[in-house]
Amino acid sequence: MMRPAYPWTFTRTIRFLIGGLALICLAAAAESPTLSIGLGPSNLPSLFWPALITNDAYAVQTTDALGTGVWSFAEPIDQWPSAETNWLSAADAGEAVFYRLQAVHRGNLVSNAHEVTLSTFDITLLFLALGIDHLIAASNAVSIYDIVYETFDHRNLSTIAAGALLVPEGVSNAPLISLQHGTTSKDAEAPSAATEQAALGVVFATHGYAAVIPDYLGLGGYSPGLHPYLHAKSEAVAAVDMLRACRTFIQTYTALTLNGQLFLAGYSQGGQVTMALQRELERYHTNEFQITASAPMAGPYALSGVMSEVIETTNSYSSPSYLAYLLLGYDSVYGLFDSYDEVFADPYHTSIPPLFDGSKTTGEIDDQLPDVPQDMLQPAYLQAVTNNPDHPLRVALRANDTYDWTPVAPVRLYHCSGDTTVPFTNSQIAEAQFKTNGAPDVALIDPAPGADHGACVYPSILAAKAWFDSLRE
Repeated sequence: MMRPAYPWTFTRTIRFLIGGLALICLAAAAESPTLSIGLGPSNLPSLFWPALITNDAYAVQTTDALGTGVWSFAEPIDQWPSAETNWLSAADAGEAVFYRLQAVHRGNLVSNAHEVTLSTFDITLLFLALGIDHLIAASNAVSIYDIVYETFDHRNLSTIAAGALLVPEGVSNAPLISLQHGTTSKDAEAPSAATEQAALGVVFATHGYAAVIPDYLGLGGYSPGLHPYLHAKSEAVAAVDMLRACRTFIQTYTALTLNGQLFLAGYSQGGQVTMALQRELERYHTNEFQITASAPMAGPYALSGVMSEVIETTNSYSSPSYLAYLLLGYDSVYGLFDSYDEVFADPYHTSIPPLFDGSKTTGEIDDQLPDVPQDMLQPAYLQAVTNNPDHPLRVALRANDTYDWTPVAPVRLYHCSGDTTVPFTNSQIAEAQFKTNGAPDVALIDPAPGADHGACVYPSILAAKAWFDSLRE
């Protein structure tokens, strides 16, 4: 389904030059903030600007040549996007350096559309099709909406993203839940298309939760470009801003009152996104969101360890598309290679990139790839990754591990011990590290011992829901 294009009129870009002591404002749109440009301590470039609107966020970029130069992020790059309205350089700007400020009204609701309302009968049939009708019954009808909103992308540039919002009918007061979906590569399978990816939300919404399901960047037909698969920061930023947009929609267009509780859950890739989202909320957004409880499920939290073994194994793997997806996605973030034939062996260097154009499922892509993932790689590239612990790919994997931090809100890690797609060890490592770091309330639960990745989905979801239900106000 083709999605409408939205003009990026909300983008505000300011460029200016600091060269030695010369301070020259190169361009500023009328709607842009007024910049104060000067020299801070030790004569280092210092920039200040007023806040525009609540939830605006900023990113400072730099280049040494307008027109022909490549823009990169000002150090420290991991601070962007930031709500701060000042920046101090950590190094002398040199003779001529150009800076650019990106400003985005994060979570601004761009558009919304009512997709469908599911009656309790419709939901009963859905649960029957999913094979869970004997475990859960429909309670309330559910309305599903497309939500399109402003956010930052993985390059810290302003963009739009989308997702689904599921609102229970006949309910006056509800908790909010952010649900992160598993891996998909087909736009028509994204939650905003009201597909099976939105079924996870129906499980919760029919029982009185307002369920938010972000598409993620690059998915669903609204957000441009390739999805930066398993890039934790951009996944988390998009999910935070989806929460903001959905909260605005609920308060503006529905009679529902949110009770202040916030639950997080997600399966597979969604488990990893849930980890990244909880970390992002607890580090940067405690003034907006207080997490009641979090349930990451069967996620690849240890990318640099457990999941990197997928690259090195000579055994077959059920989802070889995951490796191709990760390599393409990380290249779009980190610039890992100059050409596909550096990484992918013939014929995959030409056949793989078009497979991720948004028209194919991961299953369809798997059918075009070798069962042993490393067989799609150039031998020299595989050897470099295997032998060099500081290879750019390994550095990127470490940067996207999501298990070495200290969660504050209660966490239940749901994962089945028989999982061979995303090994159970991911959750064991996360639980152990969280406890070592001093997390106050963490537990690992195996809801269906011995079950594999696919068979573990609904046992995990329903177990998490039972836990959340026990905490509801």
